[in-house]
Amino acid sequence: MKAKEPVKLRFKKLSNANLSIYLDIYYKEKRYYEFLKLYLTPERFPEDRDKNRITLRLANSIKAQRIIDLQNEIYGVRMINGLGKKTLLEFLSELSTDKSAHGDKAYSLRLRSLVNHLRDYMPQCLLKGHRYRFRERFHRSLA
Repeated sequence: MKAKEPVKLRFKKLSNANLSIYLDIYYKEKRYYEFLKLYLTPERFPEDRDKNRITLRLANSIKAQRIIDLQNEIYGVRMINGLGKKTLLEFLSELSTDKSAHGDKAYSLRLRSLVNHLRDYMPQCLLKGHRYRFRERFHRSLA
């Protein structure tokens, strides 16, 4: 009997005969879809077959990483790879709470101050979406 996986690789047929690859994630009694922006093309030439094989390998590695992320969350392992899904404010707030709980009150207060400034500047900034000039723009906004 095959074990149930929380993440499944699925395909959607497009009008141009390509297949779009997406992840079907079922977690905590909710279903989520993550479109990977990866596509399989009809195999007309040997190069197409090689390209599709590489694309499928990449899609399967992304699927494996999502399964690891979910299992880490279930068993309480601190997620390093999942940081990109949180906003910067969520991450800093959690870090502040963690530091406060472990007795580093001064550091926690500095983090809370940073969170308050960032809330005015960029409330929805994701961690993985940082750009090179973020620090300079944020510094200018404080002045």
